[in-house]
Amino acid sequence: MVATHRHASDAQVADFLETRLRRALSRTTGGIAAAFPGSQSAAPILEQLAAREIEWSRVAVFPTDDADVDEDDQT
Repeated sequence: MVATHRHASDAQVADFLETRLRRALSRTTGGIAAAFPGSQSAAPILEQLAAREIEWSRVAVFPTDDADVDEDDQT
């Protein structure tokens, strides 16, 4: 279970994600998968996370879309 904090800073969220990624990488000799939102609000967090010294070559990153749209929306 992941705890949520409404007032966490971008740096705190990047720290949290870095910890989780490092933990997952330490548990395998292979690669891991991570899904991140592609929204503008996530961009500052992802920029900070990308600058971290993580073995990115072992991380398969998948963009997600968390937009809430109607099923019949054609956009």
